Amino acid sequence: MSVKTIIMSQFHLPFKPIGSWTNLYNFYLQHSDHEIDHIISPTLNAGDKLSNVSYHYVDDNKAILHNVLQKVKLKSSFSKYINVLDDLIQENQKYVIKIIDNSGLALNVHNYLVKKGIRNLFHIMYSFHGFAPSVSNKKATEFLYAVDEIIFLTHLSYLEWKKEFNELPFKARVLHNSCDGSIFKTIDHFKK
Repeated sequence: MSVKTIIMSQFHLPFKPIGSWTNLYNFYLQHSDHEIDHIISPTLNAGDKLSNVSYHYVDDNKAILHNVLQKVKLKSSFSKYINVLDDLIQENQKYVIKIIDNSGLALNVHNYLVKKGIRNLFHIMYSFHGFAPSVSNKKATEFLYAVDEIIFLTHLSYLEWKKEFNELPFKARVLHNSCDGSIFKTIDHFKK
């Protein structure tokens, strides 16, 4: 059985107005041999659409009703993402879901998949671009067990997580930010 890969992001990709992790994904997605099948994101500030990936947009048109329901706690702030995911997934298909810098979304996706009885068909990767953990211990414990893998920006941020939490029940990797080698070049000490 093949595995489909989904990115869930609060920014449309490619997204050019800011740097850092969006540049990393911009470079990656521009190569025809990338392994991303679907992107779930808002349409707000939608930049160039890539032809080698399938886009699924969070419905921004119902934002007022959604915000009212969220205020009275009838909907979570992530239900729009869950609805799009629910429409996208196919029965008996395996998926990797990569969630970027949104621990609340990761926890909600995990809970939705558990409730639906299909969590075993999903590998949730969380791409962490901050430094120190900024969640309460109760929420942190739930989050740590909700993801299968965390990708840290630096080895130092990984060490901070190890120091903060006694147990890291997920697979951990470090993937540094990218830069455009045609613009940025290493120079010797004398030139510097």
